Amino acid sequence: MTRTRWWRLVAALLCLSIIAASCGKDAKTSTGATTTVKNGAPAAKADFIDPTKDCKGTYQPTKGITGSEILVGTVRPTSGPYAIYDTVTKGIEKYFDSVNAKGGVKAGDGKTYTIKLAKGDDGYDPANTPGVVKGLVENDGIFAMVGEIGTETNLAVRQYMNQQCVPSIGLATGSPEWGNNNQSPWYIGGLPSYATEAVAFMTYLKTVKPGATIAVLYQNDDYGKSYLGAIKKFIAADAP
Repeated sequence: MTRTRWWRLVAALLCLSIIAASCGKDAKTSTGATTTVKNGAPAAKADFIDPTKDCKGTYQPTKGITGSEILVGTVRPTSGPYAIYDTVTKGIEKYFDSVNAKGGVKAGDGKTYTIKLAKGDDGYDPANTPGVVKGLVENDGIFAMVGEIGTETNLAVRQYMNQQCVPSIGLATGSPEWGNNNQSPWYIGGLPSYATEAVAFMTYLKTVKPGATIAVLYQNDDYGKSYLGAIKKFIAADAP
């Protein structure tokens, strides 16, 4: 396993631990809230995530938690030309097995839980993702989605997942789309932004070969356009 993949898996687990630590606590705990001033005195903080306002239907904060087990889900391709990406999911699975063998994850309620992974296959096709995700949420009853692979596939279900108030954490995509916390508070990216990576490439190129002409071969979707947009912005800002 490469060092990069190892840290991706660690990040996914850490995100899960953070979410699991909220079990047993008040659902209205403020996160990143702002304080307003009314009549010269500080008013109550507004909730960053408020299930009473965010969720479509009845919020179930412990859905997917049964006894000493937390059920999480993931969606990845096991069929089609992108099936190689299932290697990431296999790594997550093995890591969860390792954590479970050591006793599991200790949550905020003081209890220790093992992690069970329910998997869905969308073939890396955003047209398939909604049906697969709904199956995991509504039929399997997952607590959270972990490490779901793909930019377009995640975008296809982002609104649904936020309406259901099911956390999607450690996403296996570095799209800048996951940075809009006010619009999508239940989504937490798991990789550095692709735009940040593109700027790092360009900064290095500027250092070793200033004035170079480059060509960009990119995937024609939000994934590839994240790189292209950042490169164009860097060049425009660097222009004399």
